[in-house]
Amino acid sequence: MLRAGPSNIAQNPGVLQPSEPLSANICKRHRREPVYFGDFKLSDMTNVQRQMRFWKIAHETVDKYRKVKKYNQCKVSRYRNRIKSLNSLLDELLKEKKISAGQSLVLKESLSETQKQLLFSHLKKGKSNKYSPELRQRPQVVPSYQFVK
Repeated sequence: MLRAGPSNIAQNPGVLQPSEPLSANICKRHRREPVYFGDFKLSDMTNVQRQMRFWKIAHETVDKYRKVKKYNQCKVSRYRNRIKSLNSLLDELLKEKKISAGQSLVLKESLSETQKQLLFSHLKKGKSNKYSPELRQRPQVVPSYQFVK
């Protein structure tokens, strides 16, 4: 083992001298490989291998967000169906006389506007008037035009 001191530095020329720059042995760090879509730079498009990597990562990102979008759409659809089923449950309980009209009124008032619209459209479903009066009007026939020859 070498002891520290001026005689050991002179005997071992491989040891750094104080006059030498310390950055001589530090090598330049390479840029990290791009992993995400935003990691790429415009200069990466000059290299064919990086172009292919960009293409692959871009498609993976698009596929990932398509799956997320589809999942969220299914989730919203399930919530809408749940609201319809809760409103139909309220109607069934009222028909079976397990709740009173006052209780159903309280439940209806606690619903939001969109839920109320769904509920009342569901209540009107059993009646023969499925469509609004404007839609039930008989369509008028457009007179045919005679063409001049």
